[in-house]
Amino acid sequence: MKAFSIFLIGLTLIGATVFAAAKSVKFKAFTKTGQEQEYAEARKAIEVLNAEVAEDQAPQVFIQEKVFDFGRMRVGEPGRREFTIENRGQSPLAVSDMGTSCGCLENDFGVFQLAPQESKTITLTWTPFERDAAFSKVQTIATNDPQHKEIQLVIHGEVMTTLDATPNRIHLDRIIAGMQTHSSFTIYSESWERIQVERIELDSALGTCTLVKTLPKDDREQLPARAEFDIDFQPIAETTQSVVRVFVKPPASEIEAYANATTDSKYISDLNWQDDQTVMVELPIRLATIRQLSIYAPFLKVPQGAENLYIANSYGAKLELGKVLHSQSVQKSWSIIGKLRGENRPQDIQVSLNGIENLSAEIEIQRDEKGGIGNAFSISLKAAEPIPVGVYDREASGTLRIEAPGLVGEEVMELPVTLDVISDTFKR
Repeated sequence: MKAFSIFLIGLTLIGATVFAAAKSVKFKAFTKTGQEQEYAEARKAIEVLNAEVAEDQAPQVFIQEKVFDFGRMRVGEPGRREFTIENRGQSPLAVSDMGTSCGCLENDFGVFQLAPQESKTITLTWTPFERDAAFSKVQTIATNDPQHKEIQLVIHGEVMTTLDATPNRIHLDRIIAGMQTHSSFTIYSESWERIQVERIELDSALGTCTLVKTLPKDDREQLPARAEFDIDFQPIAETTQSVVRVFVKPPASEIEAYANATTDSKYISDLNWQDDQTVMVELPIRLATIRQLSIYAPFLKVPQGAENLYIANSYGAKLELGKVLHSQSVQKSWSIIGKLRGENRPQDIQVSLNGIENLSAEIEIQRDEKGGIGNAFSISLKAAEPIPVGVYDREASGTLRIEAPGLVGEEVMELPVTLDVISDTFKR
């Protein structure tokens, strides 16, 4: 037995050397007991593959079908197609597997040879390991036909969705804080006949998720099995992030295959299995809100990245009034424009400025036809008397306070106010 193993190793080295001269044709040596004849036939095929043949005596490979449609497939379920290789030439035809474009495409031929007018049927097996709307894979074979040294066989098809959601994430932008917003999503399956929802989890107290209805698969209309959901939120912060998780009970056949699976089994799934043998579909949720009350001014400074958030009391925003001479401070004024969004209106809007002596704030509110608060207002900052010399910044800065009672979540806005008042006798 030991001597035979050494003999096989020697033949393997010979086969590898010969194949290096034949476009690196792959060769799988057979070293198990009982495979000696198969190994000898493969070695003989290698010799034929690399032998020089007169053109008029050359083999002639013929494969009628080179493109195979595997249709619509399920993840983990193999599909098979057969094709026939025929030698229509005058000398032996050698054929070798040159490999595939992915490891999930298999064949059963390895290396072999065909006598003139002989044929052989080969099986191609493709097992989708993951969801892929459309796939196209290539099987390459090598022959000693001088006109067809390499032949490519193409398989294509579509992998059906086992379970997914559309949309697969929920992103709601420019939502008014404190106001309810609505969205919806659908969980669907192209493989199952129906979807059975076991439970729904939403990791936020600011919203609710409700199952509206489930519909079975409709082959005639080419509609998948689906479950439709409504989701409602009432965000109170600038940005709210959440997740909704839907737990679905798979068909009995799917559960059985999963329960019987071992590390060595062929069960393949793209499902997110849970310990209770349900499958979870998870959707991230992001709600970006805009303020109901916003202010705008050329001297309003908002850090980079927060410019489009329409806010003025977060992210380090502040009012930088710049420099002014002590004698001219009484003549100087700064204007701020304010806006209200949404249907909610405060009971009133009041402003005050503290921390900078003699500098005060006044507000003018736009009224609607009924005399109520409209959607705009303006604020003026000015001094009735000269402002004392000093640098009003950081701990010594002033504070503009805007109060809007009744505006849920935005009753108060506070902003730092900085100012440099320069002495008339010492100009910097």
